[in-house]
Amino acid sequence: MILNLDLTPRVVVEPVKYSHQAIRRTEHLEDIKVLLTERVDTIKEVLPTIITKFSKYPYTNAETCKASFRRALDDTLSGDFPMREFLRFIRRIFICSGLVSTGEEFDKEIIEMYQLAKYMEANE
Repeated sequence: MILNLDLTPRVVVEPVKYSHQAIRRTEHLEDIKVLLTERVDTIKEVLPTIITKFSKYPYTNAETCKASFRRALDDTLSGDFPMREFLRFIRRIFICSGLVSTGEEFDKEIIEMYQLAKYMEANE
């Protein structure tokens, strides 16, 4: 005799939050500006970018990478550089410098920075 058991498997579904979902406006970026700059300043080595005629922020070593990051950050805060493009740019910096190894780790780190900035702001 064969019994058919109608069991519904239970699955835990957890929403995934990406960096571009947490950091949407320049106000959000201003909140993490200091933390983000401190993190980028820890870069010792970075792989150079492939320079094309469309590259606005090329870098070849850690020092030029930090300078390009600051220019991109200033342009994003002033509205000249789109937020999504900026997040892609710093994701590439974080991965090429070894600060993170995957995009998922980058998203997690940016969200943690945002939460820390909000915590610090609330406890001032």
